[in-house]
Amino acid sequence: MPADRGTATPSNSEVDDMGRWADRETDAVDTTAPCPTFSFKEWIKRLPPIVLPAAQLTRPVAVPGLRVRVFKLLSHLARHMRVSITRGPGEDLESVNLKELSKRRKIMGLFSSEKFETLKELLEHELKDLYDAEQRLTDALPKFAEKATNPSLKQAFQHHLGETEKHVERLESVFEQLGIERDRETCDAMVGLIKEGSKVLDAEGDSNVLDAALIAAAQRAEHYEIAAYGTARSFARQLGNEYVAELLQQTLDEEKAADEKLTEIAEAAVNPAAT
Repeated sequence: MPADRGTATPSNSEVDDMGRWADRETDAVDTTAPCPTFSFKEWIKRLPPIVLPAAQLTRPVAVPGLRVRVFKLLSHLARHMRVSITRGPGEDLESVNLKELSKRRKIMGLFSSEKFETLKELLEHELKDLYDAEQRLTDALPKFAEKATNPSLKQAFQHHLGETEKHVERLESVFEQLGIERDRETCDAMVGLIKEGSKVLDAEGDSNVLDAALIAAAQRAEHYEIAAYGTARSFARQLGNEYVAELLQQTLDEEKAADEKLTEIAEAAVNPAAT
């Protein structure tokens, strides 16, 4: 893209390139990754403000000079630019609380801005983040188990899959006790960890070395969960909710045990075999 482009509207060819690129992406777009012919991050910085009719937020929309597919792209645009909403065609612009808008339409995680006034609100956010992380892991662990060749490692992944499914149920019990909806807040950390781990799933090479790589990827995820569950448990205790704190402690203990099991397998079998 020319350096003197300023805030000019991107050309139709650039918009089309961007649309095709967005179509290929899933919910884990790396905003630092380059597009086919330009940097996504720099491309976004050069865009003018977008005005979207509120009534059209639930389907693809056409904006003069810029076509975007809302669910695939707007969450990433909103991080880098101002998004204005109108009540309808021809009406004056109004300020919209994007967080409240996302709640009304039940689009969790569509906008990145957050506001926390109480520790209880922060705890709820952390729990919803963990709820998303655990469900992502239930999808990833079977793939790790299938890729593993060491029998003990394969069994450890399969065992932890069962634990992870219980972790999801335990979080649902926490939501019920707190009286909040079972909503998922996109866990960007787990998205990134699983994306990194997927490179191992696609890799070829010595089976023992690949098993070591699987353990490394899995332990990164475990360490994240250990930190997250420890924090959430401490919040619950501070708020005087021992029931929730105890449920979170149970999961925390299981996460620590899973991490220790992976270390044991690595040091006793996998790493020596990979040397």
